[in-house]
Amino acid sequence: MGAGVVEERCPLLMSCYKETQRMTVHQVSTRTVVEDTVLSDKGGREYLLKKGSVAQLVIGVGHGMEEYWGEDVDEFKPERFLAQASKKGDAGEGPGSSKAMRAAFQPFGGGTHLCPGRAFAFADMMAVMATLLLGYEIDTLDGGEWKLPPFATRSVIDAVTKPAKHGERFGVNIRRRQGWENVQWKYEM
Repeated sequence: MGAGVVEERCPLLMSCYKETQRMTVHQVSTRTVVEDTVLSDKGGREYLLKKGSVAQLVIGVGHGMEEYWGEDVDEFKPERFLAQASKKGDAGEGPGSSKAMRAAFQPFGGGTHLCPGRAFAFADMMAVMATLLLGYEIDTLDGGEWKLPPFATRSVIDAVTKPAKHGERFGVNIRRRQGWENVQWKYEM
């Protein structure tokens, strides 16, 4: 099942997948400057990138900017992608608009450098999610409400942000769902 089918049939699952990527993915994309290029920032300052230089783009910077996502940028809020799916043709350009989100959301890079393994990664993650959702009961350790653990500081050294303190005091109880105890999972690609 491709991403388009999952988005159509399971929009909240797809939105959670995208929001998790937005909150955690911040790898570095490296490019060689092919000709002298001048970039200008919003304040009018100019920066010269010399031909042959190496430029590094940190993907997570765009994933964490208020100007693209709004004031709630640091909140795990998958509803923002549900809204994006319903506004694909919108003309808005401000924070949280479909246009702003499409420009900033690049967990697998973009353009000619779009990750060729993105479909495989997606299929792999959906297989894991389907297995967990269908075959297992998952509860917090104390039986209370599940809360997103705090993240460690984002670092360009790690491509994905991990929970703070290695997830200390965060955990779940996982057990087979009743009636699914003897199910054996098989995945084919």
